Amino acid sequence: MNKILTCYLPDVNSFNGRFKWLWKEKPTLRKKKEAFLETLRTYFKQQQEALHKVFPKKRMEMLDYVIYNLVATGIQAIQSKTLMQKFDVSQSTVSRFVKSLKETPFMLVARYIKEDATGAHPDSYVFILKSHTNFNQICEEIFLHTIQQVFKRFNKKK
Repeated sequence: MNKILTCYLPDVNSFNGRFKWLWKEKPTLRKKKEAFLETLRTYFKQQQEALHKVFPKKRMEMLDYVIYNLVATGIQAIQSKTLMQKFDVSQSTVSRFVKSLKETPFMLVARYIKEDATGAHPDSYVFILKSHTNFNQICEEIFLHTIQQVFKRFNKKK
């Protein structure tokens, strides 16, 4: 059985709302994004894979968009249909993109719960950057867990 980390969308929005001032720091965000992409390139090179093979053109565009948003606050919630419309791709392309992100050691991918608490949205994603300075705070405030509990749940080491 797959373990799915879930959270509430209003919690993510509230958390990100506290950091609106970061969006004014566009040059800093671009530098952080480029630094993270270089980390990804190095990781894939060590795995004897090429970044552009794992993330072909459209998926690379999605990666660029998601990373830019993640380097600001460390967490981003987005629906697959938003990615589909923004990048003119199919649902299967978005699914492959998310799967590729999950397979890296740098991200957690969660789902957000519907407002009526009937379960996780099947086509919604919450991306969390493990290396972000807000990661501890995200785990505690958004997921109501300590980092150890989050990693124990996914049987992964930090």
